[in-house]
Amino acid sequence: MSHFLAPEPPNPNPKRAGSSYLFRARDFCFMIDCRPGTLLRLTQAKVSAAEIDTLFFTHFHLDHYADFGQFVTNRWIRGNRRPLKVYGPTGLKKLVDLIIASHQLDLEYRQKILNSKPMLPVIETIEIEEGFVFEYKRSDCGAVRCVLLPD
Repeated sequence: MSHFLAPEPPNPNPKRAGSSYLFRARDFCFMIDCRPGTLLRLTQAKVSAAEIDTLFFTHFHLDHYADFGQFVTNRWIRGNRRPLKVYGPTGLKKLVDLIIASHQLDLEYRQKILNSKPMLPVIETIEIEEGFVFEYKRSDCGAVRCVLLPD
């Protein structure tokens, strides 16, 4: 099953959100891009951010990653302590580090008020190049295959 979480150009529109894409194969969910409004659209699709462990960024225009910090924080608050695997072009690690650093005070505050002292979000960044192939296979749900093609 897949959800188009509001395909829309980057211009603000009070009736629409930016484009992100959610794909699900039983209990495996992955998302492409994390545009403005993604968390709202996930909620409307009855999908928790905590269900998603894999994310791809197509490129680094702000309208493709604007909700990433909020997505990571929400996923963590909802109890997902598994590493989030994030795939994207060269420069991904730097971008993710900067976004997480900008949310550090909020994450530390939330860590203090959640008495259990959970570890902070863990993010694995995988920088990919043209021709990269991502495959996920399970006998009970078939396969998911993504190929990075040139522009």
